[in-house]
Amino acid sequence: MKIPDEIKAHLDIISQDHPEIQELPYMQQINANAPTDMSARECNDKGEALLVEGRRQEAEPWLFAALDKAEQANDLGIQCSATSMLAHLCHHQGNYEQAMVLYQQALGLAERSGNLFEQAKIYGAIGLLHRKQGRLPQAIEHIRKCKEIHEQLGNDEGNQARILNDLACVYGLQGDSGHAIDALQQSLAISLKLGLDSLTAGLYNNLAEIYRKQSRYALALEMAQKGIDIQKRLGDEKTQAQLYGTLAIIYAQQGAFDEALQIMEKNLAIFKRIGDEPHMAVTYGNLAALYLEKGDTTSALEGYHNALDIKERIGDHYGAAIDYANLGKLYSGKIGCAALARQHLEKAKALFELMGNTKEAQQAARILRSL
Repeated sequence: MKIPDEIKAHLDIISQDHPEIQELPYMQQINANAPTDMSARECNDKGEALLVEGRRQEAEPWLFAALDKAEQANDLGIQCSATSMLAHLCHHQGNYEQAMVLYQQALGLAERSGNLFEQAKIYGAIGLLHRKQGRLPQAIEHIRKCKEIHEQLGNDEGNQARILNDLACVYGLQGDSGHAIDALQQSLAISLKLGLDSLTAGLYNNLAEIYRKQSRYALALEMAQKGIDIQKRLGDEKTQAQLYGTLAIIYAQQGAFDEALQIMEKNLAIFKRIGDEPHMAVTYGNLAALYLEKGDTTSALEGYHNALDIKERIGDHYGAAIDYANLGKLYSGKIGCAALARQHLEKAKALFELMGNTKEAQQAARILRSL
């Protein structure tokens, strides 16, 4: 697999100070190679298919191969697509710094080729990345740019509904629940009119999240259940399970931990059956947090370790760092084992530093100094 020089250099520097990160499974797989007897488009399509399936670690070498072949052929379209998907991969691995670099490169390629649709898509992705990093004004700016290009292209109302949903998520993070609910209701009206059932279910879920944060639990439960009912009708188990996750959190906030655990266990069974490892990992983490609330340290420990095993295997660097940090806190607190706490927090700190997540690295360092 071809690794960009800037990543390789940073990796070498971090590894000198933190040799323990070389023990992680995804670090040991760094020399994996994609077949060379396929075209740039075929490699790109294979990488995209693996990403859609959640097999991110397997997708990476295919996308690098696609990018390399497209550069040789001067195919700007495939270069843009592969670069954008690599940015998406870095985004989901928690490597936000590199994701932003790649998104900007993809945007430049889209502008050079005059592909307005790709430009809009990338502006939207950059907006979501700013949202993840807490840069909310920049997030709104980029999502609005995405909206403007779609309006310029005269694209259908479905795109407008999706962009309004993205804006609502940012407003929600700003604490502006009024604008968030307004944008979601506008989006919902369009989605219901067009019969976009899957989007409608997601909008109900997002409304449930806002009402949950406002402690308006009856409304939150109503919205979540509406989303679940739609997904049951569609037979979409994966999204249905995600919506049940929101329902479980609402129950947990009201102190109904047993009901929340039952829902989470049901979700886990669905994700195992359909082979969705990223959501399995998230669910294991949620189960661990619920068990901690109930005072079941043993089950919480098992949940975090199960989540960590999956995240390391699929290359979710950020998720792995979070679980190492959670385990470190658990070992230092309720379990009282300083040696294991230090071991896990050191790995968390190294991974956060590797990804350029300074705030999280400093938090891990503070806990380490207290041990």
